Amino acid sequence: MISILGARSLVTLRIDGVAQQYSIVALNSTSSSLVNVSGGTIELGHGPSDQGTRLWIAHKESLAVDSYARFQLLGKRVSYTIDLSEVGCSCNAALYWVSMPGYSPDGMPAPGNFGNYYCDANKVGGVWCWEMDTIEANMHTMQVTPHSCSDPAGGPISSCDKSGSRRNSWFVDRKGLCPADDCLIDSRAPFSHTQSFVAVGNTLVRIENRLEQRGRAFAFNATSNSAYLAKMSEALRQGMVLTFQLWGGSWLLMSWLDYMTLCEGVCPMSSRVVYSNISIEAL
Repeated sequence: MISILGARSLVTLRIDGVAQQYSIVALNSTSSSLVNVSGGTIELGHGPSDQGTRLWIAHKESLAVDSYARFQLLGKRVSYTIDLSEVGCSCNAALYWVSMPGYSPDGMPAPGNFGNYYCDANKVGGVWCWEMDTIEANMHTMQVTPHSCSDPAGGPISSCDKSGSRRNSWFVDRKGLCPADDCLIDSRAPFSHTQSFVAVGNTLVRIENRLEQRGRAFAFNATSNSAYLAKMSEALRQGMVLTFQLWGGSWLLMSWLDYMTLCEGVCPMSSRVVYSNISIEAL
């Protein structure tokens, strides 16, 4: 049973082969009925708002600026299992990273509109920062997107690339991930996703993705824009905060994700996603 900000709920991650426990934190407005954490599994419900439900990984049960866990990703491999079977069209189940905290122009950490120091590349909450979207997905497609910013992580940022340099799995292979028997990865059942941040020295050169399920695999690289990848290097090296979110709304609102698929309709508020077996290790 999870309690949001006031009692601790622990999740187990494997970091370089060692099981470690971290706190799950969320805004006070988050209903505990939408979140279930057990061992290494996080189940997340959508809820009544288009903004859905968002969680962060922290060292302690607090939204203070020093509570969040930061993970270095450059030269690392992130892997996890995800169940999208209850995530329909116009929904977005996301596992992503942000260079929290954001900063005010005076160089001080900025609490932002939510009061918890959240920031991202779309200035949600009123503060900019670097973002790496490991997965944004529903049963019909998934997208991998790095977002660069105008200024280095760890200080004031004046703007970020809202759209990012994205790659949608549908354009790689429309049968790569979809809810059908003839798909390489049938999104009606859980599958694993491994994402590797391949570096040469201290420079990111590739973001490799491999999805596996029942002896089948679907592999693709994120953006091939080498200059964009290189710009992401320092933010990934410094460390980013692991964030989970399930949100969505009208098809028009979510068309940036679903625009080429055949799905249609509003995201069901009853949608749920399950993440499990999360690990981070050196390549």
